[in-house]
Amino acid sequence: MTSTMQSDEASRGADAQRLHHIGLTVGDLEESLRFWEQLFGATANSRRLLDQPHIGSIVGHPGVAIDAAWIDVPGSNAVLELVHYLNRDGTPVDDDTIHRGNVHFCMEVEDMDAVWERAVALGARPVSDAPVEVPTGPAKGARIVYMRTIDGATIEFIQPPPGS
Repeated sequence: MTSTMQSDEASRGADAQRLHHIGLTVGDLEESLRFWEQLFGATANSRRLLDQPHIGSIVGHPGVAIDAAWIDVPGSNAVLELVHYLNRDGTPVDDDTIHRGNVHFCMEVEDMDAVWERAVALGARPVSDAPVEVPTGPAKGARIVYMRTIDGATIEFIQPPPGS
């Protein structure tokens, strides 16, 4: 197979059906659960220990034990999976979005100011001094902000332009 997909393969989208979940490795599952549950206004729908041999094979760390919890992402069918490796020490990654491989996800919100206040009160660190209003283009009037979560992940919030 070449590095370039054939057009029929590309149009199929590798047979992807839908976004299933977003996984986030965390340093303290209890603290992260509090953050995300309060931010989303939702509770974890499941929590369990993942220590079966196939888990180590999947994540590339044989013998690993993971404490994991899942929270439904509001307004979608996706789930946020919080993963805490119990018997492995991980190194925090550089959270600057300029680095290759850095991932963020974006949540549409109705009230940017309320979300800003709540996220900051929960420990999120805004990248900008205030939400940025888009001055031109198709998103003119939208308000957008990047924030770093307590675990260093980037979450983007967007409030659509008035009347959209």
